[in-house]
Amino acid sequence: MSTNLKLLNTRDRFGLVSRFFHWTLAVLIFGMVALGVYMVGLTYYDPWYNRSEVIHKAVGIVGATLVLAKLVWSWFSPLPDHEPGLRPWERMAAGVVQRILVGLMIVMPVSGYIVSTSAGAPVDLFGLAQVPALLPKWVWLRDAAIQVHFVSVYGGMALALLHAAAALKHHFINQDNTLRRMTWG
Repeated sequence: MSTNLKLLNTRDRFGLVSRFFHWTLAVLIFGMVALGVYMVGLTYYDPWYNRSEVIHKAVGIVGATLVLAKLVWSWFSPLPDHEPGLRPWERMAAGVVQRILVGLMIVMPVSGYIVSTSAGAPVDLFGLAQVPALLPKWVWLRDAAIQVHFVSVYGGMALALLHAAAALKHHFINQDNTLRRMTWG
């Protein structure tokens, strides 16, 4: 692997692979939330009712796969050090929020998978493959998964907006490299 490609994280910057995972998952998750909000407003007879659900489920599986790949990648390329000017509480808050966001990126697709397969049907992956239903048909599990999915999605969006606001605050007010470390600029 050539160091000129800067695939790996360094002590002061995220590498290309980490940036790819970060921004791809951000766009995918915000897109999935938008699609999910759109879906719940559809009636059963709307032409997009079934299509949007199929797309949402398939993209959710892709997202879960990307999250797993991101976690594996983080073992090979540890996070950069914090910016030197961060206060101890900012370091702690950043770490807590980032860990919760990663946890929610696991909880969201797992709970979505449970809801999607709760009737025993597999999840179609763009007509290329099917992800089988692995759990029994328990109504209580489906109902719990619906609640977990809802709370994790909206809680995750609130934390993601906080995360973005903190990055923008560091960029425009503190004028440090926090945001630049995760961008291509």
